[in-house]
Amino acid sequence: MAFTNADLKQQDPQNMSRTKKWAITCVLSHASLCVTCFSSIYTTTYEKMEAELGNDRILSVLGLSTFVLGLAFGPTLFGPLSEIYGRRPIYLTSWVAYLIFLIPPIVTESIFSIIACRFLNGFFGSAFLTVSGGTIRDIFSGEELQTPMALFSASQFMGPGLGPLLGGFINFHSDWRWTYYTVIIWSSAAALITFISVPETYCKFPCSLLHYMLPVTDIALAHQIMCY
Repeated sequence: MAFTNADLKQQDPQNMSRTKKWAITCVLSHASLCVTCFSSIYTTTYEKMEAELGNDRILSVLGLSTFVLGLAFGPTLFGPLSEIYGRRPIYLTSWVAYLIFLIPPIVTESIFSIIACRFLNGFFGSAFLTVSGGTIRDIFSGEELQTPMALFSASQFMGPGLGPLLGGFINFHSDWRWTYYTVIIWSSAAALITFISVPETYCKFPCSLLHYMLPVTDIALAHQIMCY
């Protein structure tokens, strides 16, 4: 079975419809907003958390620092892995791990458990700040990349500003652990949307170069060369 130029164009992520491209961009920007919001929403739990767990403010602030530290270390792993295994597997595994480590702070009575989980949340959450830019670059060509990349970048700055507003409201009306319940609900919804709507976009071999290798007689082999 011949592998034609039409087949190549169909498999090229940059030939997705404009609506689908923007839908993917919005989903990934939302994931980035969710993660960065959690970085700062934690600061609104200090007073009630310290009263219940008996820790001092230095340990509370350490939970904020370890989250940012996780954000710093995560990209060194997830960036290269996304070039080997593709973008989608990184999103899926990171969401699962991120959600798992949101659970212990709800049930623990130890500030040190919270600090450790904060680091792991930052580490796995960094995948959406790192790999999402690659996905957006995969689906948009150079001349149309500026606006979607600006939206994605803006979401990373909006999250830390939104966190204290949302967290302050939650902690004024409820227990500090409800901050984590809220983030779990929000993150679960974001993960589900990501699973459903974000396909694999990373091509091992650009279509523009594979074009010059035609004819290719095995369509399955050609697809394997191009994309995961």
